[in-house]
Amino acid sequence: MNETEAIIKLEHRFDLLREVVASYRIRLEHMEAEVVQWFAANQLSEISRCIQEKQKIMLRIEKLEKFIKKWEANAELTIEH
Repeated sequence: MNETEAIIKLEHRFDLLREVVASYRIRLEHMEAEVVQWFAANQLSEISRCIQEKQKIMLRIEKLEKFIKKWEANAELTIEH
């Protein structure tokens, strides 16, 4: 594998991680509608479950975004000769 192929593969990995973050954000949007439905049905345990899941997802998003920012910047520094 040459250096150009390695760079492309690395960039592709960052793109995949961004897709994961985007899918988590979509899940959060859907959860908002779920909470409204659970509230209308007075299902407090389901609301609680959704809140816990939301917190976990938000933490994952934060960690992934930090990871991407850190390692993508690091990769850009090491690519140049």
